[in-house]
Amino acid sequence: MSVNNFIKKDWNALNILTQHASRVGAVDLEMYLINERENFPFFDKLDNNEFKFLYLLGFDNINFDKKDKFIVYQGSHGDKGAEIADIILPGAAYTEKDGLFVNLEGKLQNAYKASYPPGDAREDWIVFKDIANMMKKPLGYKNVKHLRELIVKNIQQKNNYQNKKINNIDFVEGNILINPIDYYYTNSIARSSKVMSECRQISKKFLFTGIEKAS
Repeated sequence: MSVNNFIKKDWNALNILTQHASRVGAVDLEMYLINERENFPFFDKLDNNEFKFLYLLGFDNINFDKKDKFIVYQGSHGDKGAEIADIILPGAAYTEKDGLFVNLEGKLQNAYKASYPPGDAREDWIVFKDIANMMKKPLGYKNVKHLRELIVKNIQQKNNYQNKKINNIDFVEGNILINPIDYYYTNSIARSSKVMSECRQISKKFLFTGIEKAS
């Protein structure tokens, strides 16, 4: 890359595209480690039935044997996660709540609600606050304004830390292979959408007739 001047003093053309939309935010929150090998013990314990309680926060792309686990699901369009849950807590969809989202490049973005949660559904922070109060272990915020202030303060503290070089990476020549995915059904909201279902059917018909391959 340096031979072709892709990386210079005033310009860095290198960008990392993660395979999961929420991965960058999970790394920033230190809920997911950059070294994937260190994340495997959790899934090993899951497969070995070492967990007796699981709290799934909008987690639907999951495949494991439930056995005797007690599972709580909190989300808006639950399918796989909600199907195996013992308790379902209706949460708000991303269009029904204000929030801070981290994009694929790790940039923090403001999002504003387009509508309000229907029925008994509530925003996630409210659900967490009520559960904590019921457990007599109140959290450090009382309203969404206070919560945002705590988030901004935490981000500022992290930015003040000196960046540490973890390891060196040697770049090698090679082909990038992407496994085929069911694009229109990649998440629970898309799977519950009538429009996405229609798009999926059209795509499958194109593949069957060979039109898509020819184009």
